[in-house]
Amino acid sequence: MAQKSKPNKAVIVLWLITGLLFVCFSPKVTQASGLNFDVEVVTPENQIDKQQTYFDLLVKPNQSQELLIKITSLSDKEIVIDANPNIATTNQNGEVSYSEIPGVLDSTLTYPVTSMLSKKQRVRLAPKEMKEIIFQLKIPKKAFDGKVVGGFLFQEVMETSENFSSKGINIDNYFALVKGIQLQESFKKIKQNIEIKKITATALNYKRAITVNLQNTESDFIRELAAEVKVKRKGSSDVLYERKQRGISMAPNSHFDFPIFMDNQELKSGDFLMEITLTGKDFNKSRTKPFTISKELAEEINGKAVDLVGGKASQSIVMKLVLSVCILLIPLTIIIGKWFVRKNGKKTISRK
Repeated sequence: MAQKSKPNKAVIVLWLITGLLFVCFSPKVTQASGLNFDVEVVTPENQIDKQQTYFDLLVKPNQSQELLIKITSLSDKEIVIDANPNIATTNQNGEVSYSEIPGVLDSTLTYPVTSMLSKKQRVRLAPKEMKEIIFQLKIPKKAFDGKVVGGFLFQEVMETSENFSSKGINIDNYFALVKGIQLQESFKKIKQNIEIKKITATALNYKRAITVNLQNTESDFIRELAAEVKVKRKGSSDVLYERKQRGISMAPNSHFDFPIFMDNQELKSGDFLMEITLTGKDFNKSRTKPFTISKELAEEINGKAVDLVGGKASQSIVMKLVLSVCILLIPLTIIIGKWFVRKNGKKTISRK
């Protein structure tokens, strides 16, 4: 019976090292197994819906009020929690967000909730400790229609020695929890409206896209909105790019850039038409808007794209990865070679 040849140990070690390299170059994903704290909103008498676990308040002009929140540590160690009031925004995915801080407030937002609330707080909790914090609420003298919406973002600050610098301790990672706040002075129904604003060609996370800015100009939520967008070259009936999305939500008085990604197509320059159809429960709008992409802008964006085969950014990233792997493999190959020679040398001496 023929004997099976045993795999060379050097080959095994090489495969193990190669596998380790792939692990090292893989994206690192951290999943939270659970929060180290809990937050409870103490609902006041002017709470509209007593079943909700966020502030849903009926308020009056010039009213002042204290908002009480309980924060409880679930950890066996000391933890630090930041409590930060934010306005409600609409993110790029067409979802209402309470954790993003917009660089510029929407032009239709007269009363941001952050202008009515006291500033953020930092709370240090001993193991299993509970503390109460109070935010001061001050309603403007002038009455408003609709809803003013935001949220309290509670995040655990992870202070690590790796992130320590002479400027202080930076936030490395955090687990977060949001409790909303919704203010209204009446139950008057607000008529929905979305304005279709600027169309722009851009690179989002190194992906080529054409975006159209959608603006909810009214002080109420938009729910279950469907958007259908088609891009055609001016004078042609052929659809170059298109996208459909259902279930879009928008915060009151907010906007976002709805992206139409190119996938693996090259962004073209020239004159175009965008056909936009927005459909909701109480809302319908269709528009055709012209726009132009210059040759210089198209070349710039295509050069930045990593999803475009042959794109300069794609080639650059691949070359950097290959170079990094090669740099790591050179010393590893030398070490394995020396180990292999030494091992074989010992076997030769023993045979003599």
